[in-house]
Amino acid sequence: MQSTQGFTLLELMIATAIVGILAAIALPAYSSYVERTRLGNAQMDLFALASFAEQYRTRNGVYPDTDDLPRTHSPESGAVAYTISIDAKASTFILAATPSGPQVGHSCGTLTLTHHGRKGADDDGCW
Repeated sequence: MQSTQGFTLLELMIATAIVGILAAIALPAYSSYVERTRLGNAQMDLFALASFAEQYRTRNGVYPDTDDLPRTHSPESGAVAYTISIDAKASTFILAATPSGPQVGHSCGTLTLTHHGRKGADDDGCW
């Protein structure tokens, strides 16, 4: 009697179906995790840039323009997920992180942070 080695076509099809089901479950969860991470990075960058803006005002007497910011995108390296700008007046500023690239269409939309520390977004649960 001859012994055979390997897998049958049915076994391979079952294994492929199992991998497909696991991928269908894992991919949306992973994508959601990546979006939340990009959002968290943008929030941290807004706080860091707000601190920079206050230091800049202390040294120069005015808040910085967007051109004076140390960076205008988030994250600092890798694919740009948010474009950062500042609307500075004599004694106020509003930092804004606008979704770009892979974050376009995210439910939070544009994140804002004012000189008073007020946070804003299109969705209430974003901060």
